[in-house]
Amino acid sequence: MGIRRAREEDIPRLYTILKAVVHHMHQVGFDQWNDDYPTCDILERDVTNGTCYLYTEDETIVGFITLDDEQPQAYDNVDFRFGLPCLCVHRLAIDPAYQRRGIARTIMHFAESHAKDIGCTAIRLDTREDNQGSLKLYKTLDYVHRGHIHYPGVVYKFPCMEKKLL
Repeated sequence: MGIRRAREEDIPRLYTILKAVVHHMHQVGFDQWNDDYPTCDILERDVTNGTCYLYTEDETIVGFITLDDEQPQAYDNVDFRFGLPCLCVHRLAIDPAYQRRGIARTIMHFAESHAKDIGCTAIRLDTREDNQGSLKLYKTLDYVHRGHIHYPGVVYKFPCMEKKLL
């Protein structure tokens, strides 16, 4: 098991995981991600910017996360309690063949540790209101609901959460 910054040569595997996750979501009737988001171009940008981190088991990439300080403009209207700097979670994905093994929790612990190491006061994120797996994970990790946002063209609300880093 290991977590490291993604490199250019990792992009094909990251995209394979992304497509498998989207397919799995759709199989269970959940369409938060699709062919329009996230795209390979977005993953390439994350890797180029050095903000994509991947999780490996036996040297096989099985999950990834993007961590940066880019917040959607809609966050301006959310009652976040902790100031900047903060880190935002984007695009947490685990290969469906490896899900339900605690990998997402491990990656989130890494995200929190990384954020502390670079001097952040908090982590912020959002997920779709019907993404029960993610909502449960973040609640068990002590993330606090701070409000909802809406994305253009999407009927669902997105709960925003925040965790203070001690």
